[in-house]
Amino acid sequence: MLKQLGFNIVYSQTAQETINIIKDNNQKIDLLICNIFLKDMSGFELSKNIRSIEQNLPILFVSQQITPELINQLYSSGASDFIAIPCLKVELMNRVNNLLKIASYKEQVEEFQNKIDSHLQVLQSNAHDAKNPLSSIFSLSGMPATVFTSTEEMQQMLDIVHDASKIVINLINEALDYFKLSNNEMQFEMLPLDILSVLNQVVEINSPLAKVKKQTINFSYDNNAEYLVLADNLKIFRAINNIVGNAIKFSPLGKNIWINISRKNSDIIIQVKDEGPGFKQEELAKVFKENQKFSAKPTGGEISTGLGLMIVKFILDKHNAQIIVTSEEGKGSVFTMYFKPYKKK
Repeated sequence: MLKQLGFNIVYSQTAQETINIIKDNNQKIDLLICNIFLKDMSGFELSKNIRSIEQNLPILFVSQQITPELINQLYSSGASDFIAIPCLKVELMNRVNNLLKIASYKEQVEEFQNKIDSHLQVLQSNAHDAKNPLSSIFSLSGMPATVFTSTEEMQQMLDIVHDASKIVINLINEALDYFKLSNNEMQFEMLPLDILSVLNQVVEINSPLAKVKKQTINFSYDNNAEYLVLADNLKIFRAINNIVGNAIKFSPLGKNIWINISRKNSDIIIQVKDEGPGFKQEELAKVFKENQKFSAKPTGGEISTGLGLMIVKFILDKHNAQIIVTSEEGKGSVFTMYFKPYKKK
């Protein structure tokens, strides 16, 4: 009956076979219709087993014998509904459609709840990280001018306020980017772009930060090569700047950072290598996932939100670019980005 109405049916002969099908990640089951009385275990046992694997799968039991006691046992075991057979076609279809709708609503609610939880986690984390720089801004901006004995002292205070403000702005921007990303609201304006010019900007902006930590940025490229890509200038700058900024942030004083851009086969390749602490082996698989905190800590008191690399991956995906990280704990990391060249018409 259901097959004639366009449903794809997967049959099983035993309860164990049913459990194996549900465990199979390659096959999504939207609804289970099952007899209460089975060969290898009761429907109640099957229902309990399934609920330990899949909480939201609708389970509709059928039986020629339906008693109040059976109904209580069914619901106690995790069944979604039951129907006595034989039954009218319209009754079966109503039950099936209602269960599928309820399951769909549950998935939407769960997805929405997960999104709310993630947003709250980001807000709490960034609010916590913003507390100290905001306190510095509040304290220093409230000082009377008579406290300062020279213009040099006043300039030092203004520099601290400026740096603290920059930290807060970055935290706000990262949170806003995350919210836009999770709601699919981040807009991209793709235009032909010389990505070497972006790298030059990144190096220029980050060189003073590296100098403070006595780090050396080694930037190499081929002057004769063309590095034209189709990209959103601002977004691609933010992605590459994040990678280079992390190399500076997590590398100890006096270390080297290498940045290279090259052409190989049909790719434009950007590589950022550092002498930082690297990642533990178990951390590598989670590098680009949201809200991750790693064992490595910034070496100069900088703030790390755990959102940056996830946003980097999202931006590069939108550019049909690939990013790969290789790392060994205690021996630094290498981030390699692959872009497709833009072909002039």
